[in-house]
Amino acid sequence: MVLVAVSFVGIMASLLMYVSLSNYHIKVTDRKAKDNFYSAELAMDEIRAGLQGIVYDSFSMAYEETLQNYAKEDVTSKNTLFKESYLKCLENALRTETDSKKYNLNLLKGFVTSPAVQKGAEGAHVDSASCNLLKDEDGMRLKDITVTYTNAQGYVSIIETDILLGVPNLGIYATYEFPDMEEYCVIAEEKVRIGNGNAANHGVTVKGSVYGGKKGIELDSQAVLQIQGYQGRGQSTPKAATVITDGEILLGNEISYNSSRLSTAAEVDLWTGGIRVEGIASTLSSTANNYVVSLQGNTYVQDDLTIDAADTGVLLGGSYIGFGNGNTKAEKSSSIIINGAHTTLNLVNLNTLSLGGNTYIGTSKLNTTAAGNTNINKENKDIKMGNAVATKAEQLAYLVPTECIGYDMAMKRTILGRNPVNVEDKLYMEVLELSTMYPEDYKEVNLNLIDETVGKPLANYGATYEKVYYKPNHDTIWAYYYLKFASSLEASRFFRDYYLANPMALNNYIGTYLHILDTGNLENLNLEIVGNMVVRDSLGNFRLIESTVGEDLEEQIRLNKEYAQYSNQFVSQCKKLTTNYESLTAKERKEGVYYNTINTEYIKNCKNLGIFLEKYVVFSNPSADTLALLILNDGDDGEINLYQAFEEAGIAKSDWGKVHLVISERDLQVKPYGEVWEVKFDGTIIVDGILTIPENEATFSIMESMDDVLLSSYSYEYNQEDKSMRVLSLFREGKDSEIMDALTQTEDENNITTDKLVIYENWTKK
Repeated sequence: MVLVAVSFVGIMASLLMYVSLSNYHIKVTDRKAKDNFYSAELAMDEIRAGLQGIVYDSFSMAYEETLQNYAKEDVTSKNTLFKESYLKCLENALRTETDSKKYNLNLLKGFVTSPAVQKGAEGAHVDSASCNLLKDEDGMRLKDITVTYTNAQGYVSIIETDILLGVPNLGIYATYEFPDMEEYCVIAEEKVRIGNGNAANHGVTVKGSVYGGKKGIELDSQAVLQIQGYQGRGQSTPKAATVITDGEILLGNEISYNSSRLSTAAEVDLWTGGIRVEGIASTLSSTANNYVVSLQGNTYVQDDLTIDAADTGVLLGGSYIGFGNGNTKAEKSSSIIINGAHTTLNLVNLNTLSLGGNTYIGTSKLNTTAAGNTNINKENKDIKMGNAVATKAEQLAYLVPTECIGYDMAMKRTILGRNPVNVEDKLYMEVLELSTMYPEDYKEVNLNLIDETVGKPLANYGATYEKVYYKPNHDTIWAYYYLKFASSLEASRFFRDYYLANPMALNNYIGTYLHILDTGNLENLNLEIVGNMVVRDSLGNFRLIESTVGEDLEEQIRLNKEYAQYSNQFVSQCKKLTTNYESLTAKERKEGVYYNTINTEYIKNCKNLGIFLEKYVVFSNPSADTLALLILNDGDDGEINLYQAFEEAGIAKSDWGKVHLVISERDLQVKPYGEVWEVKFDGTIIVDGILTIPENEATFSIMESMDDVLLSSYSYEYNQEDKSMRVLSLFREGKDSEIMDALTQTEDENNITTDKLVIYENWTKK
């Protein structure tokens, strides 16, 4: 038993020692296998790193080619162009000399730092069963890559895989979109102002598009503004241009003899809140192209064309669309109003005249200050007329007949019989008291009487009355009684009947204001007017042109839809210079053109980070010999002259003509300075404020190749590294991602990196 027990213990001890030794040998073998495997994986990673370099180079070349052809392509074509160029660059870098569908195995071998002399020798051996190079929608695939690693002891490890070189999803239309700056010469957030001129000046000529700001375009006395399309080299016809302003275009002022002039060429679309010709009188005749206003293209007006100056000529050609609906308030009801004596309105060359609104008598602007008088309504309301085109004389038709004012119902007679009435007249005050105390017996206004002019009660037209107060001096307050109509149709019906009942009497008054209103042959004019208009030819003959809409409900609905579309397009252009209202975000609809165009947050971050240290930032593109200038607001809100800014920015005078883009956070003047006597600017000026051209002698033209300017760079140092940014970075639709991480202090997980584009597929290890 003792021998058996001792033998059993000895056997167990021997087994334990054997198992321990075997385990040791296994671990040693496994460690060597792992070392071998990691050596093989290291070699594969070296191949992957080499391919990342090829991806980076291909990306750069494809991106550069896309930028060079950017302006010629639409959004889809831009992305397609980049992808095709990228894959072609990869193919050229990877293929063999004889076969574009095979990759160069020696290229992969060259990426390995410890290659084997031959298969089975110590080191990493790179091989492939097919060397197939496949191109598809996902990118470029290198098939059947095999890395066999053999160490000094003969241990072997094998890795087999495919590698996909993916196509980066740039979203190039969103991230690298070029702003559409080639069309615009001037963008001013608040206003464009043209200063006083003189007979020797040719005025301001703009060859390209203009955004004139929220507060309109102002032309001082004798100022001249001519807007044309741009005719580039080798072009037979000029490019179309657009002029946009939220506010009205104002010519002259109330105290000057106005001779300022506005003209648009046939290729120009004009969008404006209104057009007003001010002044005591115009010094220009209305003959031989000497019109104060000459609009030859397509003109779209939200409110009115108002002619307040006397002896004024206005020429309308192309099409004139007043898209302000007649059911809206006076300030958005499109019409043509003639308040100045001896006015000429030439519509002979007009193809389309469409006026969606009615004229109004602007009584809301009358002085009603009358402290202590409880009978005075402090807020007068504008009076709607039944006219689409009207002179000041036609307002007489809307005064309540004198026989209707202060009426005794029992005696069937007029007590007062005056219009207007002095509010302190004792008889008038008595009438008001009686009509209040005995409303059935006494009427302040009785519109159920048969009117002598139209031969029927004015109440038949649905007329009521509006009392308007006016205080011409300190001692006198007048009350005017006007007819009030609930709809444009009722007002139009009334004026038609009123005019036809006694045209001679009204023509005598109209003739004082209307020298000529010539429509030519109406058969050649597409006419759509909600109200009436009285015209007068060169022989002095008058005639009434009635509303073309009338009681046609379908036509009213169609026009209202059409005007609503114009209105949305106008709003969209005044917010982001785009015609698609639906594409605007809620924030964009609240902001203005400057904010929606310029990346103001980006500029602010650059200031905060010390990237922009001076108030002038100069961008240059040496290859295209162009410059761009950013003028920052450093706390000085004052106006600065453009050429003075060039000088202070350190731009040599010989290079001033190379500046083709100016973005200014300050109000800007453009006038002669130093050795510059003639203002001539080619490119785009964008101002967060007012742009003033005081000398009235300047020419602005669009830049034929704005892309070169947008690719201009500004060099700076950030975090002890030399960096640069492009002008594109300053635009919301032209973000340059080079320094966005530094500016936002965050890391974008969607950033495109080469390690995300080189991907292992079908990985196996042995």
